[in-house]
Amino acid sequence: MPLWYVLRDAPEGEPGPRVWAWTYGASQKVRNLERDPRATLQVEAGEAYEELRGVMLECEVVIHRDFETVSPS
Repeated sequence: MPLWYVLRDAPEGEPGPRVWAWTYGASQKVRNLERDPRATLQVEAGEAYEELRGVMLECEVVIHRDFETVSPS
């Protein structure tokens, strides 16, 4: 399922950057991740077949709901 994302710096002293994604808090995606925080992310780029490339990440998700954390700095 397509999802908006952005890279954000990790907290001081931790490896990074981190992938942050946004969706509605009442969405089925969030409900699924509340039950099981494991996720697989795939990022793709390219237009023509010979240009296609991508990466797949196996992740554990942390859900943030407070405005101070999720608002851009």
